Amino acid sequence: MLQTELRELLGVGEPTSETRAEMGAFGAPWAATSAIRTVLVVDDDETIRELVAAVLEYRGYRLRTAGSGLEGLSILRQRRVDLLITDVEMPLLDGRRLARRARRMRPHLPILFVSGGTVAAGAERSMHGGPCALLRKPFSFARLVSLVEELLRRSSAAVQSPRVAG
Repeated sequence: MLQTELRELLGVGEPTSETRAEMGAFGAPWAATSAIRTVLVVDDDETIRELVAAVLEYRGYRLRTAGSGLEGLSILRQRRVDLLITDVEMPLLDGRRLARRARRMRPHLPILFVSGGTVAAGAERSMHGGPCALLRKPFSFARLVSLVEELLRRSSAAVQSPRVAG
């Protein structure tokens, strides 16, 4: 996605120096992705979902999006996903329960929980298996991209160097 399209999505006209710094903070397109990775973004807030997807798509990731935990679960069952980003608080199937079900299907799937509430504090600690982290709203593009890259790096390292029992 072009920077002008991102500016339109964010509702800003000609970028200010602060906006330029923020956009530059999450890097140039394709900068850190050696292989195209698929990220699933699940959030019942369409604005957050589209913003996160736009930023990551700009960085070169392939995106899938879902407006509910149930829709996200369906995508996880049908498609290859390298990272799950989910809002913690959603109706019907919340982010914690979605993450638990996702881990049953893919034990080492990295998960990034997103939340603006205080209820989410233990979400990432309750997960076993692959890497996970919590991103609190409001967040910066740089922080989002940094956590995505860190989780994918940790996931790749775990797959490449499995523990040897002994």
